[in-house]
Amino acid sequence: SKRTIEVGIIPVDETIMLKLQLAISSFSVSISFLNPATNELAENVNCIIPADEVEYYTIRAKDTSFKALTLTFVEL
Repeated sequence: SKRTIEVGIIPVDETIMLKLQLAISSFSVSISFLNPATNELAENVNCIIPADEVEYYTIRAKDTSFKALTLTFVEL
């Protein structure tokens, strides 16, 4: 069966958010995670991210922060 993995992302600045958005911008991504059912590392699991909504936390002249968010990965 296909797995759904939810990942919590802490609040980040604009540099880290840019790196994150670039990493997940493809149609599908490959992730690795500790499988709680087996306590083993599941590697190179191909997934899609159906949606990612990013909210600003603060916007200042030279400093932008983004709120914490949850990404949901769905196995292909």
